[in-house]
Amino acid sequence: MQLDKLVVRFIFSSCCLLPSTLLARDIVVNPGEQIQDAVNQAQAGDSVRVMPGLYQETVYIDKDDVALIGVIIDGERAILDGGEKELHDGIIASGHGVNIEGFHVRNYRSNGITTQGANNYRIHNNIVENIHLYGIFPQFGKNGLVSQNITSNTSDAGIYVGISENVDIIANEAFDNALGIEAENSHNILIEANYVHDNAVGIPVVIFPGMQTKTSADVIVRNNMVINNNSTLFERSAMKTGRGITVTAVDRVTIEGNIIKGNSTCAVCINSLSSMGGAFPVDAAVEPEPDHTSITRNVFVNNGYQAVGLEVAGATIKNGADIVNLARGRGHCAAASQGATTLGLSRWADCDPQLSSAHVESYLLAEPVVSQALSRTQKAQLTYHAVCSGCHSYDHTMIGPPMIVIQALYKNNPQGLAAWIAEPTKKRPLEQFPAMPPQNYLSAELRLDLARYILNEVGAR
Repeated sequence: MQLDKLVVRFIFSSCCLLPSTLLARDIVVNPGEQIQDAVNQAQAGDSVRVMPGLYQETVYIDKDDVALIGVIIDGERAILDGGEKELHDGIIASGHGVNIEGFHVRNYRSNGITTQGANNYRIHNNIVENIHLYGIFPQFGKNGLVSQNITSNTSDAGIYVGISENVDIIANEAFDNALGIEAENSHNILIEANYVHDNAVGIPVVIFPGMQTKTSADVIVRNNMVINNNSTLFERSAMKTGRGITVTAVDRVTIEGNIIKGNSTCAVCINSLSSMGGAFPVDAAVEPEPDHTSITRNVFVNNGYQAVGLEVAGATIKNGADIVNLARGRGHCAAASQGATTLGLSRWADCDPQLSSAHVESYLLAEPVVSQALSRTQKAQLTYHAVCSGCHSYDHTMIGPPMIVIQALYKNNPQGLAAWIAEPTKKRPLEQFPAMPPQNYLSAELRLDLARYILNEVGAR
């Protein structure tokens, strides 16, 4: 299927994510006005249409079925600008059925566009650049589409989908990031028809130990261009540079029909958690080896030409290859006919020539996920998973300190923790953790419920 037809099919099939209503309104925002004021007026089915111009704010959408549309006129967009990274986040959506489209989001200290526990979302045709952490960051949600966005110059991932299910990542461009497009601790993810180039790592598919999701499986990486991912722009990713597509401990990953060129360490690297040299914490609940990887119908050009120091079967290699396997696991196969140079594949089978992922056109659900009423405790639990767990595990260090440390600092003091969540300060300035974004968009009641949940429920046996 031609790329343009593929894109059209996915974009227009996403209409099922957004319900229609006869009472829907268009609320127009002009330069000099606040986008948040318009969002506050919006009701289910409404569209907030933002005219081209410069806007410096954080927009928070906590309502269901609201569209936030940046109107594009003669190529000019609505620009959301964080200044000199004074503002932490560009757009935060926790409502279900939210559509975010047409914006230029830049210069934010934490994230460009993020969803937190949202289902049935659509993030389409945005430009996101110069973001400190994640460009586009859907977290802890189901049934989402991320399509035709351009993300660049983020010190973590241009597009990061974490702890999520049934997400299509289609026809985006990601470049000059530490990581291009990342799927972490997620299930049923389709990464297709993207142009991923000049990052340190192109497309990592990974399970990170210490999080509440202990498995990750069923990811298709298909028909992408993964080119020259050798960037050393960001110090934290410099040691991982040169990798096109990586799979770390995730099961049933299909790598099919990609053009993978000019990645200096490998076109495809398959890793266990133990082969990553201590980069991941130990978690007994997480299976460290990937199973059932299939690599078929790809085109490999000039990869693995500087793979110094990788170890295969206990031996350090001096030159790399297109496909490098540093894991064990079972059920792996690669197509013998694709002409790739390989290391560590002696126990892999030849894939059946008829093997194809074509039967999976999309991982989007046929019907939207139905929202359910939540108790205060359930809402606090959801908020913990959707907002906190992406940076804090219970007893391992991630982007922020472990929750067990936070519990010790605020023992029997939920009010103090709730106040800190709204206006965080660094407790230990010499530590290398980044400053936490203020979560003051959460209501005071929810912040207190969240603090009580963290102190009394997280990690409880």
